[in-house]
Amino acid sequence: MSVFEITKAATFDAAHHFPSEPEGSPYRRIHGHSFQVEATVRSEVLDAEHGWVGPRRWTMACSMNTPGWSCPRWNIYACGSPTG
Repeated sequence: MSVFEITKAATFDAAHHFPSEPEGSPYRRIHGHSFQVEATVRSEVLDAEHGWVGPRRWTMACSMNTPGWSCPRWNIYACGSPTG
């Protein structure tokens, strides 16, 4: 039996700050971090109802306003929408 595999590598940037830190603390200002992730999905069956996986546009979401994110201090770039 055939196995279908899709691999996607992506980078994203996240920014956060800690407003409750004392004045003058470097953690009080907004600062960012860069991340790289690679995900592979394998299946013996393709989903004919939904078709092939296509590219999705990158969107920026403020996690404080997005259901499903556990850390409300991060602004992150995410592909698609988060799920909780």
